[in-house]
Amino acid sequence: MARGQGLAVAGGQWPRLVLAAILNVTCWMVLMAFALLYLPASEATLIACTMPVWASLLAWPALGERPKVLRLRW
Repeated sequence: MARGQGLAVAGGQWPRLVLAAILNVTCWMVLMAFALLYLPASEATLIACTMPVWASLLAWPALGERPKVLRLRW
């Protein structure tokens, strides 16, 4: 909104947006709840907090995206 852009989602983007929301929110919460059943809370929290690191390491062989310092966001 600060850039003068609207927040409306284009009609063709809704299926991808819903899928991303389900994977990012619903599946994440369900899988973390199961993790708490099988792991101590400290280990489950450590895995959850380091998920961006794991995702970037898995993207390297799966997508061919090499980790770069310029992609870090502080």
